[in-house]
Amino acid sequence: MSISYAELRDGVVEVNGFVAGVLEDGGTCTATVTSGGQTVSASAAAFADATVTWCDPITVDAPNAKVGDEVTLEYRSATTSGRATAPIGAP
Repeated sequence: MSISYAELRDGVVEVNGFVAGVLEDGGTCTATVTSGGQTVSASAAAFADATVTWCDPITVDAPNAKVGDEVTLEYRSATTSGRATAPIGAP
């Protein structure tokens, strides 16, 4: 699992990522942001392309988030799971 980007804009964190070595539809990606004692999450579907499985872009309403806070992106399907963490950046 890799995070392509995690950006903060006006209290919303947008996250995208992919799972290398996995080609499958039907999985779910979940982004979780913890900031200021509050944890918020949002999920999106995943889809296979020619070489990896991508998450649809995920937007997490996180009004307490700051640039530099961490976001965790998890992928789960019937056969595969993965997790990555990255700092939230500015657009």
